[in-house]
Amino acid sequence: MKRYLFSWTLILVLLFAAGSVQALETKWVRTLPTIDGVISEGEWDGAEQVVDSTGTPAYTAYLLSDEDYLYVAFDVTGDTVAGATDLVALFIDRDNNGSYPADCNGPNFEGYLYFRYDGTREFLVLSTGGPCGTLSATDYTTLASSLDDHMQFELRVDLADSPMASGPGETLGFALMAMDTNTLKAQNYWPTGAAPLDPSTWTDLTFATEPETLDIAWANIPPKIDGLIYANEWTGAATMNLVGTSSDVTFYYLMDAHFLYGALLTNDPGFIDNDAIIFNFDNNFDGQYPSSCGSEGTFSIGYDAGNLANLFAARVLGGADCGWGTADHVVSWMSYNAKGHLEYEFRFDLTGDELSGEPGAEIGATFSYQEWNAGETVNWPTTGYDYRYPTTFGVMQLPAEQQSQFTPGRTDTPPTIDGTFAESEWDNALLVPVYGNRSFYAYWLADADHLYLAIDAIDDTVAHNHDEVYLLFDNNNDGEWPIDCEEEGSYLIDDTSGTISYFFWPYTQSGFCSPTIPTNISAAYGMTGKGNVRVEIAIDLTGGELYGSPGDTIGMLIAYEENESNLTYWPYQTADFDPAYFAQMTYPDCLGCLIGAVCYDDGEKNPDNECQECDPANSADSWTDLDGIACTDDGLWCTGAEMCVSGSCESEYGVGNPRCPDDGFFCDGAEECDEGNNECTHGDEPCDADETCVEETDECIPNGDDDDNDDNDDNDDNDDNDTGTDDDDDDNDDNDDNDDNDDFFPPDDDDDTSGDLAPQTEEDEGDSGCGC
Repeated sequence: MKRYLFSWTLILVLLFAAGSVQALETKWVRTLPTIDGVISEGEWDGAEQVVDSTGTPAYTAYLLSDEDYLYVAFDVTGDTVAGATDLVALFIDRDNNGSYPADCNGPNFEGYLYFRYDGTREFLVLSTGGPCGTLSATDYTTLASSLDDHMQFELRVDLADSPMASGPGETLGFALMAMDTNTLKAQNYWPTGAAPLDPSTWTDLTFATEPETLDIAWANIPPKIDGLIYANEWTGAATMNLVGTSSDVTFYYLMDAHFLYGALLTNDPGFIDNDAIIFNFDNNFDGQYPSSCGSEGTFSIGYDAGNLANLFAARVLGGADCGWGTADHVVSWMSYNAKGHLEYEFRFDLTGDELSGEPGAEIGATFSYQEWNAGETVNWPTTGYDYRYPTTFGVMQLPAEQQSQFTPGRTDTPPTIDGTFAESEWDNALLVPVYGNRSFYAYWLADADHLYLAIDAIDDTVAHNHDEVYLLFDNNNDGEWPIDCEEEGSYLIDDTSGTISYFFWPYTQSGFCSPTIPTNISAAYGMTGKGNVRVEIAIDLTGGELYGSPGDTIGMLIAYEENESNLTYWPYQTADFDPAYFAQMTYPDCLGCLIGAVCYDDGEKNPDNECQECDPANSADSWTDLDGIACTDDGLWCTGAEMCVSGSCESEYGVGNPRCPDDGFFCDGAEECDEGNNECTHGDEPCDADETCVEETDECIPNGDDDDNDDNDDNDDNDDNDTGTDDDDDDNDDNDDNDDNDDFFPPDDDDDTSGDLAPQTEEDEGDSGCGC
């Protein structure tokens, strides 16, 4: 205990007048320092620094922290001879009230931690009445080293289990000290004038909070980098709004396996030289620039001498730049929007030798908009960053690798496949920009049974032989090729001297099979008004290898090759054409009726029955019967007009409903339809030529019989009362009781064979005897 009291007595010897105090804030650690007593180059770059070069011994202290530990390094340049009791110390006012506790009873102990060259480390507890003794210092890691000309110490202090009892964002009273026991026990306190018994003369130490993090979203579809910000192309993007005095800006970021995409929308109404986006980056997230000029540093995207310029400067330890030059792997465009404000879009090639990063990685980054005219810069992170020290950068969390997903636009009017690429034909198409050696834009459309594709080869300005389009597809979307040669593989469309050839190459798990000639593809090549190659393609999904129905998802890869070289493809992570990484293409949903795996539009007729149509309001998976709608005319006048009746095409006239109905007259014969003259006629009359037709009784009477034609009854002669003048017109039915023997007085009828034996005065009884 005596040696500690002796040390305490030495500490109390030097009390300095209080002066101006520099508040400290640790910097968040990116790469953990190795606590070995040797301050390695770059190991403490970006740390909060305390430089005390006037006291004895002179030293520089470095402070870093994370959620668990405080890391401190002392580079004691003024202590040139190692001594076992040489030490460094951290003074702690835990509640930051400017004084020690009134007694030693705890539990909140305050005092100082000291670390000696010989490895001794303890916490001396202090009160307003003096020292209270020591506490074990097992919660610290410390090592010291003696270099050729001076001493170095490195410390790690547990924030939770030590007397500091602090964490990110918290503040305590703090002071530093280094002592050289070989130089008259020289002690150098910081801040200048700090008194070990008076915490009010110390400074504030605030522990860093975790850096701001921006989670970058995966780009299912790359945005079109043309300086025009459309909401649908930046859907889901990581967004950062920054508010400045003169400019308010919004940054957008997306990423895929090849590029980091960015956009900036600002209310800056005018663009002048030196207005720029500044982007600093630390690729490997180690919190420091490399020791020599390399691939980490700063991009400047903006105007220079009236032109849009993309510049890059590599930086080294300490932040010095290696000179500015053209950025090799940045593409940018800017424009004024309808409100007269500036819009930027840019992309960084992550496979180049500047900015780099794998999916799922973290990179240190800052980005700013510099409005030169207003003399203002708005920054992210919003506080605390210094471009010279990557430890102060924000964290840009890159997304994990994903399969891109997209859905072609739906069309009810198929484009004309002629290579002219009329814009209106592709208005509803989904645009997929593909960037690479020969960048191109792919426009996707689909209807119920066709997939349509247009290629705008923006980097191919000359029509060559063998400008080729490849479509690789995984129909069942299982992420692998089949074992045998089946209906999965690659379509190749080739233009040679104006002759278009089509090939289908089946792929298997062991390679590809012999090609065949598909019959379900049509294509046309042409040139745009801007002088680049364009291709239009239609694929019948019902007639060949590629297939799918509305709502189905398949694996898809698109590629374009100029003159059998400079192959550019998407998705980008499919260099070996592994279907596990193909984009997930979902055929657009059927907005009409999905019947038998075929999508029919609302109002579209059943191809096998014109009296049925798609009516999704009634049924989305079956045909709806039509009523009262004209259907195909059979060309016959006698059947009348054709109409739909309960889903069947029926004629207006037919069985049970003739075109020429019965007119109700017997004697003019049956009614018939004359198809040749488009008229109704009568058939043959019902009576023979030797008969007379009686309309009233619908009968035919033989000519010469002027009464009824019933000659077998007994009443035949009641119509003429047997007058002598007309009885010869009576029936010739000789089987009744009134013939031949009924007459006595002449004139007798001429059908008698014998007369009566005696005359009578009245009709007889109708027998053959006398009338007595």
